[in-house]
Amino acid sequence: MNSKLYLVAIACLIGGLAGGYLIANNLSQNRLAAYELQIQAQGAQMQSNDAQIQAQWAQIQAQEALIQAYDAQIQVKDAQIQQLTALTQSQYELIQLLEAQLTTP
Repeated sequence: MNSKLYLVAIACLIGGLAGGYLIANNLSQNRLAAYELQIQAQGAQMQSNDAQIQAQWAQIQAQEALIQAYDAQIQVKDAQIQQLTALTQSQYELIQLLEAQLTTP
């Protein structure tokens, strides 16, 4: 009778150890799968962030090109203003010269 009890106890012990191992192994695999999913999600988030950064960089470059175009327009207008200022000064000097000639007898 004792030997049957020992056999049942050993069988229960082996079954418990095997079951515990299988449960622990399953939990480890589940944790590993969860970590892999987290890594994939973080990778997707990084790709999304990278795409946003690239889009913002393209916007910055486009705005920089616009600024350069506006700067070129301003430089052209500044040159035109300088030419008009010189022309106005020249005409003013001519007017003064004509007035001086008109007032001289």
